[in-house]
Amino acid sequence: MVEHQGRQPGQGPEGGRLFLHARLVNPGAVAGILNTGSFVLLASTAILAALVAFGDSTTADRKGVTTYAARLEAALGIPVINAGVPGNHTEDARRRFNRDVLAHRPAVVIIQFGLNDAAVDVWKEPPASGPRVRVESYRRNLAFFIAGVREQGGAAILMTPNPMAWTPRLRELYGKPPYDTGTEEGINRPLTAYVHAVREVAHRLDVPLVDVYSTFSGNPQGVSALLLDGMHPNNTGHAIIAELLLPAVRRLADLNGRAGLPHLDTASHSGRGSGARRPVRCYRAP
Repeated sequence: MVEHQGRQPGQGPEGGRLFLHARLVNPGAVAGILNTGSFVLLASTAILAALVAFGDSTTADRKGVTTYAARLEAALGIPVINAGVPGNHTEDARRRFNRDVLAHRPAVVIIQFGLNDAAVDVWKEPPASGPRVRVESYRRNLAFFIAGVREQGGAAILMTPNPMAWTPRLRELYGKPPYDTGTEEGINRPLTAYVHAVREVAHRLDVPLVDVYSTFSGNPQGVSALLLDGMHPNNTGHAIIAELLLPAVRRLADLNGRAGLPHLDTASHSGRGSGARRPVRCYRAP
């Protein structure tokens, strides 16, 4: 899709004191401990991260919007790296995965792609006849990200992409088949296969799923009320996403709102171990 990049400084943690537990790229580089008053940081040349939000422009910082990543950082009191890049699909994301995600050795990685993968660029001349990334490749790329995170001992959370809504500009650009301008849902016609793919990968690989698509689609005020421009979540949309993510992140990182060392329990989500498959936890609005 046609996207515009904005930038907003991340919000710092609010509230009580929290000891940050994070992995070190170079444990020998630790020089001491810095007490900031609100939380304790290891003073080091190593890269520290508890969470990474990995996605496209629906994740990326945007002027005038407090993203779900910034809201999680404030609510949990731990660093959240926003690794969203406007315009990215999963093939783009594979090329930066090591640098933008694995290099931070995060405890939890939130993964959300799909709008750009599914986009059919009918506005081009000649018009595109298929998506930017085929759904089979999209499915493989999601599994690749999950495997990489788990190899480092971390845990992944998958999110379905948010639905879109027609605007005059989007009708101008995408008002041709396979899109359907005759229905409000017609702009999402190519996207639905990718939504199903996320759910399938989450089930097959036993990954917690935050179903943003389902939640936004069920909003009583309509999908448009949660979007800035028919495509990107507004502040209300990001607040809903953060609310859906909080129980998933807290369960994985055992943050539970109390000061102390967050304990990451990835055993039941890493694909390792002997236990029987547990049902995938799906987080969405009732």
